[in-house]
Amino acid sequence: MSKVSVTGSKAVMGDVVEAVHDLHLVHLSDYDGRWEGFENGNPMAGGDEASEKLLTVRSLESILGVTDEDAGPTRIVTDEALDEELEEIRVEANDLDDRRSELRDELREIEEREEAIEPFAELGIDLDLLWGYDSLAVAVGEGGADSMRAALSDIEGATEVFSEGSVVAAFAHADEGPRGTGRGQPGDGRTGDRGPALRRRGLPPGGRGEALHRGPEGRGAPLVCDDRERVRRRGVDPDRARRGVRGGHRRRRR
Repeated sequence: MSKVSVTGSKAVMGDVVEAVHDLHLVHLSDYDGRWEGFENGNPMAGGDEASEKLLTVRSLESILGVTDEDAGPTRIVTDEALDEELEEIRVEANDLDDRRSELRDELREIEEREEAIEPFAELGIDLDLLWGYDSLAVAVGEGGADSMRAALSDIEGATEVFSEGSVVAAFAHADEGPRGTGRGQPGDGRTGDRGPALRRRGLPPGGRGEALHRGPEGRGAPLVCDDRERVRRRGVDPDRARRGVRGGHRRRRR
């Protein structure tokens, strides 16, 4: 490839530009002013508008990921038709690009939710059974089932531990609320709350539907299953529900 500088009369500049364009053999570069007495001149009439359209086309090519192979047949259009068509394509392409970004964000959020729910799915217990009790405190996390049972052994009242692999669910019977109401709420510190007892043993309680995921030593960030309506399954199989955890315990009305 050779690099040359071309000078000539402005009277024939238009013809030269068209001839060079038709050849499809020349790459143009900006003049850097290295020769004394030669300076950049003003663009031809319509040059600024053509440059702006070219920038728009290149931006659309980048957004849409099109190549020369995607181009249709060549056609001649008027400046007015080109302006109108280019603006329509620009608006539509930008709208579609924004929508694509929104869908990517939604997909990433769904994938994160799926990853967050995996520990609960491993248990084989319906998600609806892991929250919403008045008379049970629930905690879900990773750890050893035997160590979990040992940690719960000195809690007064009934407890139950279910495990699958490294995932463990602990259920502890909650005391009755004040004056026999049975309305002690998880986290409020009243007598109807087993949450403090679970926390003292490194088991974050899952009261009011909040199932937390911790490491075996109580470390790690909480994992909250907060999209219950979407993940809740209906028609629970009693066998799959592990001996019917729901039975015999009061659940809040929804």
